[in-house]
Parts: sequence; C-alpha cells; structure tokens
Amino acid sequence: MRVVDVGQGLCVVGLTAEGYTFLVDAGHWIGNACADGVDRLLPDMGLSMVVLTHSDGDHLGNLPLILESREVGTLLWTGYTPPHCTHVGASGCTTFFNAREAIGEVAADKSSVLNLKTTPLASGQVFELGEVEITFLAGWHEFPDVGQMSPSEISNAVSIMVRISHGGRSILVTGDAIGRPLRGSDDETCTGSEGWAVENVEADLLSADVLIASHHGGNNGSAKCFITAVAPEFVIFSAGGGHGHPHRETVARFLAAGIPGAHLLRTDRGSNSASDAEEGEWAETSVPACGDKSKDDDIDILFGSDGGITTSYVEPNRCE
Repeated sequence: MRVVDVGQGLCVVGLTAEGYTFLVDAGHWIGNACADGVDRLLPDMGLSMVVLTHSDGDHLGNLPLILESREVGTLLWTGYTPPHCTHVGASGCTTFFNAREAIGEVAADKSSVLNLKTTPLASGQVFELGEVEITFLAGWHEFPDVGQMSPSEISNAVSIMVRISHGGRSILVTGDAIGRPLRGSDDETCTGSEGWAVENVEADLLSADVLIASHHGGNNGSAKCFITAVAPEFVIFSAGGGHGHPHRETVARFLAAGIPGAHLLRTDRGSNSASDAEEGEWAETSVPACGDKSKDDDIDILFGSDGGITTSYVEPNRCE
C-alpha cells in the first residue's frame, strides 16, 4: 500500500501479490497527485475495489481522472451530498458533482456500486481481494447522532472506516472521522464516529498495526479512547501545509499512548509555515527549508511474506 502525498487530502493505493488492486479516496482537486500515484503503482490496471470515505473535495479530487480509463469491480461510498450542494453549479461543489458523475458512469458500466443511502452495510462486512480482506467497520449516509456538530463536522463524521488486513496484520483507514468536536472537548471526550466505533465495532476488528490518522491529524479526531482501542504500532498523517495538521495536541495523545515519535510518519515533512505554527501544527518532524509540495513524501506500507509489516518513506533522505 502507498499513502500518496497529495498535500491536504487522502489517497491510498494498494496492490496485492495476486494482482488485486484497490484505492481508498482520490486526493485533492488541485493537481493530479493521486492520479499520478495510481499510474505509478498500478500502470494500465483496473481497480478491484474503490472506497470513498466521504464527500469532501480533498478526498474525491482526482476521481474522474482515475476512473476514466479503468474498469472498477466494486465502489463503496456514503452517497452523502454536502448540504450546500443543492444543485449542479452551486459554489464550491464542482469537485463533488464531477465525482458523482464519475460514480454514475461506473454504475452504468455494470460495476457494483454500493451507496450507503440505499445499501447500508453492517459493521464487519468483508470484501475479499484474494488473501487481502477489506472489512467495513463503520460509515453512514446520515450519522445516527449529530449532537452539537456543525455541518462540516457532520460531513466528516459519516466517513467510512475500513480495515485492510493480510496475514494477521492490518491497516485502519478512517477518512475524516470525528472523535472529539473542538467545542468543549478534552482528552476524555469520546464521541462522534470514533466514539461510535469504540462502542459498536468488535474490539479485534478495530485494533490495527497501522493507523492512517483521522482528518489528517486534526484535533477533532484521534480521540484518546479511539487511540486506545486501535493501539497502533505506526501512525501516518496524510497532511498538507497551511492547515495546522497534524496538530500538536493530536500527536501528544499518540505519544502519551506509548507510540514512539519515530513511528509517526507524515506526508508533509517540509511543512513549517507561519500559518501552520499559528494553528498549532506539530513541528518536531518537519524539516526547515526542506519545502513541502505534493508527491514528494509518499509513504509505503508493506505486508511481508514473513508476517511482518513495515512503513517507510519512498524517499527517506529527501530532507537531508
């Protein structure tokens, strides 16, 4: 698996030893980093499975470009329409509508399109890609308890969570799941979609060796209760410059859980802008004067034939 550096966004590409392929999210709408990453890892190959965690543009951005030349086996998405996207042409909605059109074209090609609006799934549903299993843990078309969440938090809370496993090892991808809404939260807050998962997903399914942190390492995800339940060995922050991600308070919760700093990887090693500092970004592993553009901090996750799992930067010495 490769976590492609798409800047602020998410794009996870997978290739199994048997030739099955998968994609979780499609990156940012600015640039073609996710599409290029798919081309590099899966040249001239279709996609056995596509999972779109939710409807934010930085998770759907390159979807039409990726799908236009590829056959798709199964596509899973929430079917959630952002509330401000009332009609085609609505401001800020071009990426969403372009992605929805691309999904419609996949459905017209007789691929299996699973829309949680019409096909709700039970936690624990398994999709088999040879010896790799993709297990649906959580995800909604409408979140069951919105509480005091804002519209943007609700659109994140519906995020699909999947566990990708092989040979007893696993990776958890959570999209932009919410665990501690920013208003009035403390480290004991356990709510939103992360809180739901802790209470409702089987404990052995929620645990994982590698966690791709919720919401790029934002402080409204990675609640203490969720970190404890997942108990990851490695954490990956798919983040970009200018958003304060990963947040230093988020990272502090992982460190407090006993995860060493060397096991915290990020796709924005060169992110150290003044705006990031003002927004509370964790700065310890960013490298001054290294620079941060998309495509230069991809991270590989490898399941070994010996049952081990490793994570590493594709260019480990880029910032030296």
